Amino acid sequence: MKKNIFVLLPVAAALSLTGCGSSSKDEPSPVVTETPTPAIPPALKSIELKTVFEGCAGEEPKSNVNIVFHDALGAIVGQGASNSEGIFKGDIPADAKHISIVDTDIKDGLQINGEVVTHMDIEDGLNLGTVSFNVPNSYQGCDVPAVSPCIELRVDYTEIQSAYPHHTVVSQRGNILGLHNPDHLDTVPGLTEIQSCGEHDVFQFALVSPDGTVAKAASVKPSQYLTPLTVKLVAEDFIYEGVAVDTANSEFEGESSITSYLKEEVDLEGAYPYKTIFSASTTAMQFIFPDLAEYHQYRAYLDEDIEIGEYAISRRHSSRSTITESGQFDFEAPISLTNSIEADFLLGNVNNSFSFDYDFSNLDDRLRVVSWNFFPTNAAGESLQWRILSDTSGTIPEFQFGTLLDIHSADFAAMGNFEIMLWSHPYGPEGFKAYREFIRQHKYADFDKAEYKSFVQAIYSFRKL
Repeated sequence: MKKNIFVLLPVAAALSLTGCGSSSKDEPSPVVTETPTPAIPPALKSIELKTVFEGCAGEEPKSNVNIVFHDALGAIVGQGASNSEGIFKGDIPADAKHISIVDTDIKDGLQINGEVVTHMDIEDGLNLGTVSFNVPNSYQGCDVPAVSPCIELRVDYTEIQSAYPHHTVVSQRGNILGLHNPDHLDTVPGLTEIQSCGEHDVFQFALVSPDGTVAKAASVKPSQYLTPLTVKLVAEDFIYEGVAVDTANSEFEGESSITSYLKEEVDLEGAYPYKTIFSASTTAMQFIFPDLAEYHQYRAYLDEDIEIGEYAISRRHSSRSTITESGQFDFEAPISLTNSIEADFLLGNVNNSFSFDYDFSNLDDRLRVVSWNFFPTNAAGESLQWRILSDTSGTIPEFQFGTLLDIHSADFAAMGNFEIMLWSHPYGPEGFKAYREFIRQHKYADFDKAEYKSFVQAIYSFRKL
């Protein structure tokens, strides 16, 4: 496999024009007058997007967010702003190659002074869809005080222990009751507390036989009369038959889990349309419950922590594969862990610049997109949150932001942390531009579409020691 090398190279552009002419010594021909064909100017490419923030009513428009067009070298070649509805539509300037959406109207207390989302290679025109930013400074917030989505749920499974001795009881988040509760050890046999995050109206539990070959599930409501919130499990609750997931063809050196979802109607615009019914490691159980959930995903993980120079680096490579209702799936293997990506990247950026060449194209041919997440601080002490979306190989130029932001005094090596994330749905369109247009159409994965059958991702998180 070709080694990925990151080297800072000067970026230059050259343009040459040539002309040609002819002459004739022949006798002049009779003059013929023709109406010249008017030159047809090249069609202008356009771009559109919507800037939003997460408000009380879900996604609310964020107006006056700055739009900056850059040429191939990062220089500014055009500017604009989103309107009162958060919409920006316009023609792409002739020399523009990249676009940045720059937000400096950020609510106090977030410890950042500017937020930037940069999309590379936009010269062909496209709709970027919604781009989310932080809450504006003038936003008053919601009338209803925020409530923590996590609670302590007490689970009484005394009857289950008697009716099903030696069986395992698994919560919807993968807790094996009585075993995997280090913070809330059982003080009474058959009674335990688990943390539950999300809705508190109904809860799912699974019951797995000692040999792991049979499973049943229950969907139960908590008691309205007990505090703290309490669920009492009884044998007649477990009415949903489990289907065993065949993992014989997915052996690999890593961890795995099974997650099941139910599609639901959502009230807030932009809200996540899937409810998690079960999410448990395959060591807890290897079952799905088709009568409770519509969609099932097998997830595989490879994790590793290393240190290079001044940085502690966490690698997480993961994948998702769709499980059918019969428990079968085509395993999408995670990207193999390599030892050169992080070292090569740091080696290529020893000059502390935010301008560099990169090449991940030979890491894995399933990848389409790189997401760079930088958190620089400039000489004035202003902290920035900067996300760049790019192809798997190319050049990050020396981006200019004029008077909007000072990025040049920021020191790459002074950042406390940054992240490189590579990802794609392998069944989606090939190529960065086509793939970006594909994901723009859905804020979240649409499990009804064949393109979302699987997913691969590699995350490299760098933290200064």
